[in-house]
Amino acid sequence: MRIERTLLDLAAGGLSDQALARALREAIRNTRLTLTAMGEALGGYRGRRGSRRLANCVARYAGLPLGRARSGAEIRAMEILRAAGHPLPRLNRRIAGEEADLSWADRRLIIEVDGGPFHLDVGEDARKEGIWRAAGWTVRRIGSDDIYNRPYLLRDLVDA
Repeated sequence: MRIERTLLDLAAGGLSDQALARALREAIRNTRLTLTAMGEALGGYRGRRGSRRLANCVARYAGLPLGRARSGAEIRAMEILRAAGHPLPRLNRRIAGEEADLSWADRRLIIEVDGGPFHLDVGEDARKEGIWRAAGWTVRRIGSDDIYNRPYLLRDLVDA
């Protein structure tokens, strides 16, 4: 229970809500922890300093497919879309043989999150995009920084 305790200590130590959420998100994304395990551990920490903040953070991610995420920006995108009342996309699923970041099969819409260690090869991105378009999908792109700093751009892409 080292990771759970570390997160509790961070929550009690005055870490910002944003930084605490990121620490939890990354622990889950890197398969070091599950939301279920964190929730169970919180039962033993009830009443301790930071436990309420950490519980709120766990609730923030409940129901999101964190295990399929390749980046924090993808998880943040899921939060933004859920808060806006949009149906959640499929995350990192194969379409026409290529993995798409966010996809809605009923709309034949793909949104690719560019930035970080992914999407560094513009030629590869163009190749995949061509395959998806040939298969009848609409492809839109957004930078990972925009997801964090200008979330309305993501909502606009989904609504367009």
